[in-house]
Amino acid sequence: MKRAIILFATLPLFCLCQKPDNRQAGPVEVSVSTGEALLSWPVAKIFGTISAKDGEELSWDSIDPYSTGILISDQENTLDGLIANGVPYGFQYDEFHDFQSTFEFYNYITDLKYWTTYSYVAFAYDRSKDEIIYGEVRSFSTADFLFIPGEAVDLGLSVKWSSLNLGAVQLNTDLSPWDNYGAFFAWGETEPKKDYNWETYKFGTSKDGPFSKYNNEYNALDVVDNKTILDPEDDAARVKLGGKWRMPTWEEFCELTYNCTIENVNLHYCKATSNRPGFTDKYIYLPKGYYRSTSESFIQIGESGLMWRWIPYSWDIFNRAAGFFIRPVTD
Repeated sequence: MKRAIILFATLPLFCLCQKPDNRQAGPVEVSVSTGEALLSWPVAKIFGTISAKDGEELSWDSIDPYSTGILISDQENTLDGLIANGVPYGFQYDEFHDFQSTFEFYNYITDLKYWTTYSYVAFAYDRSKDEIIYGEVRSFSTADFLFIPGEAVDLGLSVKWSSLNLGAVQLNTDLSPWDNYGAFFAWGETEPKKDYNWETYKFGTSKDGPFSKYNNEYNALDVVDNKTILDPEDDAARVKLGGKWRMPTWEEFCELTYNCTIENVNLHYCKATSNRPGFTDKYIYLPKGYYRSTSESFIQIGESGLMWRWIPYSWDIFNRAAGFFIRPVTD
């Protein structure tokens, strides 16, 4: 028997229904399938499925929740290697009850390395065999995180606003915020990264410069360009989404604020609903004001979302090297 993997799972409330007399009691033989990895920067949501043999019905008599989950590694790519050295994660699920033949679970892997290939496998404890069973080994690369535009929401303003932050893949405020935050970017950079500081910033080495681009006579490294508006090649929204998508201007942020009712939804989100005649049924959700200054920490700085725009709000207090969200706009 392969070595047992003991985990503590996050278990929401569930309903255990009483079996009728004509149904099979006790554990049934099960199989495990390794599901997809849903990538939302910088997190993977990994799925697994447990199925009962021959369409029989699962129950907690068949599944041990403390020995079910995901093994993942950036070093191993075989089942034996993952069993020996993979990092185990417990499982979460939305709903489970008796009298179903399949059960889908998942977990969020949040401590990923950047530009790295990972292999992973789902596992579960089969009570009928008294052993751990495994699905197929699958893999993903953190270079493949998705950048999709989301819906272009017409709030009756001068531009349409994306329903998603740049790098987010879905929007449901009942889900974990990892699904919806999106990527962090330093101002003028078009790729997310691990560390957001002056040692890693593309155009300069300190708050006061010198800067190789977007500079003036007082802080230029070499050539003075006096640029304060991002060129298209330095606009992350334009680079990642193409078309007419871009970062918003300061005036467009002000227009959104003055023409929408901003209300708190929950711990992670605000809702901006249009006040413009004919558009009062239109709205967008905004993650609250987080930014990233190191590889380890998120820092919350307020209730409303704080995001990059074409023109920085002040060259005096503006930290270009920090990582902020981007909410794209389009004509």
